[in-house]
Amino acid sequence: MNYRNLVLFVAIWCCGGLVAAQPAGAAKAKLSSSAIAKTHVLFIDLNNAEDEVTAITASLPSKAATLTVVPPLSRFSEKRRELILKTKAEYDKTATLAEYCTITDKKKCPVLWEKMRALEVERERLTGAYGLMELVEDLRPLSGRPADIVVISGHHSKGFFRGEIAELEVAGLIHINDQFPNLFRNTRTVILLGCETGTPEMFTSAFPQIFPNASLLIGAEDNAPTRSEARNLSFIEAVVSAEPKLHAARDAESIGKLHRQFLSHRWPVTILWRGQHFFAKRWNGPIWEAEKGVLQADIDAEERRISEEKRTPKKKRREQS
Repeated sequence: MNYRNLVLFVAIWCCGGLVAAQPAGAAKAKLSSSAIAKTHVLFIDLNNAEDEVTAITASLPSKAATLTVVPPLSRFSEKRRELILKTKAEYDKTATLAEYCTITDKKKCPVLWEKMRALEVERERLTGAYGLMELVEDLRPLSGRPADIVVISGHHSKGFFRGEIAELEVAGLIHINDQFPNLFRNTRTVILLGCETGTPEMFTSAFPQIFPNASLLIGAEDNAPTRSEARNLSFIEAVVSAEPKLHAARDAESIGKLHRQFLSHRWPVTILWRGQHFFAKRWNGPIWEAEKGVLQADIDAEERRISEEKRTPKKKRREQS
């Protein structure tokens, strides 16, 4: 067994359990036309992202494909959703002021902190303190209906998702998986619409345990656009529309071409293909070598810049600046 295969057979410790990595060269069966037509998309919308819901709906592969949004739009009226958005926007504005109040005016800090607390209480009132228990309740009708594609939308940091409506940790996803073992069992594609959801760490730690048969993990390398930005919506439409092509790809070169198309939407997309091949803005290769490879790319770029600067006459450099 060569080094690459040995690495991929090593079990990954994650959240108190072992996750077996996929062996190198393992291939997924090509999706049948009927499987594509009957695609079921589960959209976990923590972020009150109706524009994203619309973008996914417009991109479904066929009329027979279905989209389930959780929490469902029916849980909150349109007026209440507007109030949730307004409250969250005011909270974000206050939080920004509070971040610098110790420098600008310390006397205002207690007032701002109290306002933030009151706004958070109001947000919880408007959402009915929607949390993991309520999410499980909304997912219960789907317990016998596996999700082919799972999309999660929310602000993200190190395995913690949060939005206007609710928050969800990776541990919460593991709990959902335990409650409904069939829900994610056959999930083939996971799309993570949040900042830093597509780092090598995120792709190799928790998600293989939750989505053991997903041959495509798609996320963001760094800061993702906000939910209603045009580039975010065009990216979502492009990815969902191309999902059958991604699964039909027979080699990394074909995936790489599609990845470059997705990057053209100015969305910092990364893709983990078949549990081993990682695509990012500055990397295309084995995921276990990605961090080292990106670091080396940065070093090489800096060396080229310095070399070019030395070759450029000082007068020309002044004119360029």
